[in-house]
Amino acid sequence: MSPIFKEDGTFWAILNVCDFTTHKVLAERRIKTLSVLANRINDADSLENACHIIMKSFRENDKDIPFALIYLIDSDKLRSDENYDLYIEVKRPTTKHLFLKCKTWPVHFVVKEDKDIKVLLKDGSQAILFPIKASYGGELILSFILICGINPYNELDNDYTNFLRARSVVTYASTTITNGKQREEERKQVEMQSDLNHQKLKFFQHISRELLTPLTLILSPLDEAINSCTQETIMHSHLQIVQRNTHRLLKLVNNLLQFSNIESGQLEAHFCETDIVRFTQELTSNFNSIADKLDLDYIIDIPDPENFKRDLGNEVYLDHDMFETIVYNLCSNAFKNTWNGQIKVSLYIENENDRNTIILEVSDTGVGISEVDLLNIFQRFYRTKSQQSRSYEGTGIGLALVKELITYHGGEISVTSKVGQGTTFKCQFLTGFKHLPKNQVYFNKENNELNQEHQLYSKKQLYLEEGLQWIQNNELTSKEFILNTE
Repeated sequence: MSPIFKEDGTFWAILNVCDFTTHKVLAERRIKTLSVLANRINDADSLENACHIIMKSFRENDKDIPFALIYLIDSDKLRSDENYDLYIEVKRPTTKHLFLKCKTWPVHFVVKEDKDIKVLLKDGSQAILFPIKASYGGELILSFILICGINPYNELDNDYTNFLRARSVVTYASTTITNGKQREEERKQVEMQSDLNHQKLKFFQHISRELLTPLTLILSPLDEAINSCTQETIMHSHLQIVQRNTHRLLKLVNNLLQFSNIESGQLEAHFCETDIVRFTQELTSNFNSIADKLDLDYIIDIPDPENFKRDLGNEVYLDHDMFETIVYNLCSNAFKNTWNGQIKVSLYIENENDRNTIILEVSDTGVGISEVDLLNIFQRFYRTKSQQSRSYEGTGIGLALVKELITYHGGEISVTSKVGQGTTFKCQFLTGFKHLPKNQVYFNKENNELNQEHQLYSKKQLYLEEGLQWIQNNELTSKEFILNTE
């Protein structure tokens, strides 16, 4: 304040210069509210949680939003007998506004009109009702009404309404609720899929146990019947078809039982010191004849055992039955999905974080896997939509089982693929045995080799039977092609 004097020096008045800061204070307060909403927009993990986040943000600015409500809309249950036709003019210092006078919140009317409506309740409360439609991927997932109370002492000007609608409490509230609803739905889908997989596995487990005994009893007399028939007879051919499909069913039953044991935590591993080079060579060489018959280049890129062991600098411990399942599944898949070109199996050492790891890689030039299928390829019971494989049988647990068995070894599996160019599966195994359960590591090599030989024969037969069917189909296709060209 400054005094003002007359010419004769006597006091006349006081000059008081004021700075009008109301707009600045309001703007800062509203920007802070929007900033809080923006920072919390990705925190919502459910619909209920999203509503709590919005309400908490509003409580921190009760001067602009003295109260707020959120009505989630179920159109089938919306009922109202009240008539909404009484509008009252409400005066502000510089503006006038029409408010709908109501006894209760006119939710039904706002949904019907699909526009913002200012409301005056009988207790004098003033609010704006905003109809909001939350969508995701262009699809409506939720409709709700956001009710924002209005401070009767604030001017209801463009800045105030823009703060609520245009730039914008409504926008952030809508996004927060959309995120919460979407994450809740995704979580429900995951839980539902998990429960469905569990029920499937439980069902297949019971069925598999019921099938295992009769299948075993069928195979022995079936083998005798085949041996007693001369190869030139039709009966011999028919019995071989029955035998192949019985083996296929037995392989499926064994896989399902193995998977159910993993699921229930009852899988008993038998980790033992293994010459992984010789073992892999023995397993993969079983597909040589299939590759020749299918006219595919089959490359087994496996190093010398002594050089590999020297470079590795540590022992390798594997469960033979699990490793066989891994190799046979990956190789079988490669042959099933490759019509021409090559299939390559590689075994090499990779150094990661100053530690040597063993890499088993199976690649092919087959039909490939789409990007959508790649995301789910290791999911239980997931089957790709490719129509170009040699066969379409299966339950979709092969690769899921492979992943579980590699994880059981403390390893990892990854896949890269391009449709029409081929697929590569890369399996990583750790050396030593410290990463394995102590009570499942065995050091008696003699027993391990005996177990390996017995299990290898059984599993080999089951997997190679399917290859024989592909060979027959391939020969039939070739004959048809020759006949058509003639």
